[in-house]
Amino acid sequence: MASPYPKSKTTILLGMVLVIGLVASCGGETGAAPQPGAHFTATLAISPEAAGQAVLTFDVASSGDRIEQVTLTITNLSCAEVSAERSHYLHRVNVPVTSGRFTIEDPGIGVVTGRFEAPDQAAGEATIRYDADEGGGLSNFVIHDRTALCDLGTMSWVAESG
Repeated sequence: MASPYPKSKTTILLGMVLVIGLVASCGGETGAAPQPGAHFTATLAISPEAAGQAVLTFDVASSGDRIEQVTLTITNLSCAEVSAERSHYLHRVNVPVTSGRFTIEDPGIGVVTGRFEAPDQAAGEATIRYDADEGGGLSNFVIHDRTALCDLGTMSWVAESG
């Protein structure tokens, strides 16, 4: 029996878009549980004009339910009026890992978001900023202008444990 309601191409297309969106969102919601006690290392995709290299590390608690420590090491930093041959930042944090995801908001380095793809692999983004007025946490650098803001931007990263 034919439906008394005619289906337009727009209605069919809208339905397909909704189904595809629902399937995509269900597949991407939950990350993997991280390996308890693991140490992850990622090289950030930083602009060569801003620095030679930026390495992010973080440690998962032995319980596997939170991030305990984050470090950022930058070599040959040259950003705004801030420079350093090697700058290092270490901070103990207590950031929960929920559904395989985490967000570290730290005034010393900025914001790091991540998702565990597998127990020994994670990926995400880092937005690195140093504001001298707010007492950013990078060390061993020279500030040529106290009002300068060093904004290294948002970089993607992929990390592995080991």
